[in-house]
Order: sequence, then structure tokens, then C-alpha cells
Amino acid sequence: MNLTNLFKIAFKALSNNKLRGFLTMLGII
Repeated sequence: MNLTNLFKIAFKALSNNKLRGFLTMLGII
């Protein structure tokens, strides 16, 4: 998985649910 795709998924998650997106980003990093 490339970095651009990763950010795209993270941003999509942020759009759907900011807290969930943030936690998802923390989990990935």
C-alpha cells in the first residue's frame, strides 16, 4: 500500500468520523 492511498483512506475515515479517523491514524502510525 502506497502512502498516498494510506492518506486517502485516513482522510475518508476522518470525514466519516473525526475521532474514529484520528484513532485509526494513530493505530496505523
